[in-house]
Amino acid sequence: MKPNLICLLGLVVMLLLAAASSDTGTGVTSVTPTPDVNPSVFPASEGEFISAVATAQRGSPQAENDMQRGGIKATRDEGICRVLVPVNFRAQDWIGTVTKVDSNSDGKGVLAVSISKDVRLQTWNNDLSDIDDNTLIQPRTELFQTASLLKVDNSFRFQARLFPRERTASKSPA
Repeated sequence: MKPNLICLLGLVVMLLLAAASSDTGTGVTSVTPTPDVNPSVFPASEGEFISAVATAQRGSPQAENDMQRGGIKATRDEGICRVLVPVNFRAQDWIGTVTKVDSNSDGKGVLAVSISKDVRLQTWNNDLSDIDDNTLIQPRTELFQTASLLKVDNSFRFQARLFPRERTASKSPA
């Protein structure tokens, strides 16, 4: 029997495709600018992903106990996997807004991107948590150079690889 998978929110390796939107007044010069990034026009998979998370977020406060919250989380996980399994756990041409551009103590890049009001994708922020996933952005790479030019509130199109986890995994995003 194959293990049930959940799709952890937040663990991504960002592959930046486009610059900041023109409304921020800044741009990333090392990639092709996309001046008309419109958050209301995003790929179906991104909308379905956000919907699966938002449904759980709306249901959780009404839960009367942890067992009910566990059921809501299981439904959320199944919804996320229904979206990500067919696309091989890849976010393609998703639109996000930078919420964090940072580095860890070793100088590796840490990036967080919001894809809706309460849904954020991010790398790990330390080497120990990142040991199996390799989400931290390595210095002296093109991706690091591009990401380091981003500013908080820049909107852009991106590709990302999200990581599936077996239900028994105890690791959680940083």
